[in-house]
Amino acid sequence: MTEAVVLAIYGSILVDLIAFPVPSEASSWQLVTGAEDRPTAAKRLVIYALPAALAVAAFALPIPLALLPSLREGLLPLPFGAVIPGLLLLIAGRLLSLIGAVQLNRSSGGLTESGAFRVSRNPIVVGMWAMHLGSCLVFPSAVLWAGMIPLVANLHRRVRIEEAHLKSQFGPQFDAYAGRVGRYLVF
Repeated sequence: MTEAVVLAIYGSILVDLIAFPVPSEASSWQLVTGAEDRPTAAKRLVIYALPAALAVAAFALPIPLALLPSLREGLLPLPFGAVIPGLLLLIAGRLLSLIGAVQLNRSSGGLTESGAFRVSRNPIVVGMWAMHLGSCLVFPSAVLWAGMIPLVANLHRRVRIEEAHLKSQFGPQFDAYAGRVGRYLVF
C-alpha cells in the first residue's frame, strides 16, 4: 500500500508537468543552452547539467525503491523510519508543489503574490523538498538522505537565478514582496 501511494504521488508529477508547465529562467534547458555571456558549452554542462542530473536522480530514487523493494538493501538502509509521517510529508509536499504550479500557470505573467506564494516565494521548491524528506522517512536509506544535498543545492541555485531575474523584471515590486515573504517559508 505504501509503495502504491508513493508511485501515485510521483506519477502525478508527470500530469503536472504536462498540464501545468512552469516556464523558468533557471530551467535546465535555459541554463545549458543560454546566453552567450555564460560560460562555454562544456562548462555549462558541468556546472548546470551535472548538478541537475544528480538532483533529478536523487528526487526520482523513490520510484525504483517503491517498484523494487529488494533494491532497498543495496542502498545502505538505515534502522529508523517513519512511514506515516513520511507519507504525510509526501502528500503535503506534492499538494504544495501542485498548488504552486497551478497558481503560477494561471497567473497573468505578473509577479505571483497570492495563494501559496503568500507563505513562500518558492512553494514548488518547498513542496519538492518536503516530498524528498518524506521519501527519506518512508524508505530510510543513507543514499536517499545523501541525495538531499544535490537536490537542495541545485534547487537553491535555481531559485537564486530565478529571483535575480524577477528582481530585474519587477524591481521595487519584487523587493517589497521579498521583504514580506520568505524565500522558502514565511520566516
